[in-house]
Amino acid sequence: MINAFQDLIDRQNLFKARLLLIAGALSSFTFYFFMKEVSPGHHDWLTGRFLIVVVSVIGLIVSFIPQINFNWTRWFLNLVIVLFFALYLMLLILNDWSLFHRWSYFVLIAILGVTTLSWPDTVALFLISFFAPLITSFYSPLSGIELLHFHAVNFVTLFVLGVAVRTHFQYRDQVIQLTKGLVQNSKMSALGEMSAGVAHEINNPLMILISNLNMIEKSVHENNDSEKDPSRMDHYLIRSMSAAKRISLIVSGLLNFSRSENKEAKTPQDIVNILAESLDHFHEKLKSQGIRLIYEAPVYELLCSCRRYEIMQIFVNLINNAADACLESGPTGEIELSLFKDPDENMIYFTIIDSGPGISPEIEAKIMQPFFTTKKIGKGTGLGLSISLGLARSHDGDLYLNRNYEKTCFTLKLPHYS
Repeated sequence: MINAFQDLIDRQNLFKARLLLIAGALSSFTFYFFMKEVSPGHHDWLTGRFLIVVVSVIGLIVSFIPQINFNWTRWFLNLVIVLFFALYLMLLILNDWSLFHRWSYFVLIAILGVTTLSWPDTVALFLISFFAPLITSFYSPLSGIELLHFHAVNFVTLFVLGVAVRTHFQYRDQVIQLTKGLVQNSKMSALGEMSAGVAHEINNPLMILISNLNMIEKSVHENNDSEKDPSRMDHYLIRSMSAAKRISLIVSGLLNFSRSENKEAKTPQDIVNILAESLDHFHEKLKSQGIRLIYEAPVYELLCSCRRYEIMQIFVNLINNAADACLESGPTGEIELSLFKDPDENMIYFTIIDSGPGISPEIEAKIMQPFFTTKKIGKGTGLGLSISLGLARSHDGDLYLNRNYEKTCFTLKLPHYS
């Protein structure tokens, strides 16, 4: 969230800088003609105006070069601002501090004050804008009262404008701090939920493992050899191994969920073949559980640039979940699969529909969260859908619960390779 907010600020600053650089180039000579019209005896500094145009154009070109840091664009903008200030201070001196040029100076400083992109830039501009004319006024033809009036108005203008600009930057800083706090609280909340899920999932097989190890220890230290039953020892060992494997499965799933990088390169793969290979693992299982599988494979290739075993993992997770859902609703069930390409979107769609009890709207928002599961204790880790969603998005696709069907339907969307 912080990165997204900072990106928004950076884009706004870049847009603002470009706009101001264009305005600086155009207004440099535009104001020259206005001043000539308003004040016929006006003395100008054309070299300074031409320099402003050159710096503005260079800065504008620099802002469109992606390899150059934004600070360079900001530097050119600040240079244009300083050049404008120097130009008008020079005009003030060349025109003997005329009333028209004094008020023009106030207007210019007010405009430049709101063009800066940071508070330090604003402070630096205001200090220069106040002390430079204060120093040069020792050589002005104005009386003491006139100079006092000029400097007083200059100070009030800069002070009021500074308060307004400071409020803007304070507001932006407070928003960033509040956003950081919200992100941190969100992270801690998610960490708490995940920790509770991990503790809950690992604690059950861990207690089984400890209990069996205690029974094995008790059996080993029994004094009466006749009471030592090897079959009972084997039973405890098998249960212990099963519990240990379950803990290993939970930890492996958590590592897969948190792993953000995969060194294996994506290659064009036929999704039809990947799905067929995934179904090979389930034919006997579904048959023994009395679950009917409805699927008509496409007769053409559906290519996707992917990592084969990651897509297979998604299929296995979805089919396994559908099978478990079917068993919850009765001794028999039905799973319907479809695989096709949408020519308009150039996307591959895989849908899996099961005859299970369905997913209520209350838990719909949670089903993709890690360690959330509706299965009985010891049946699932709650990571299957979370991992599958992450894998789908890492392939520029998506996985979601499709509410366009009466029964439970999950849809996997992947980009077609052509």
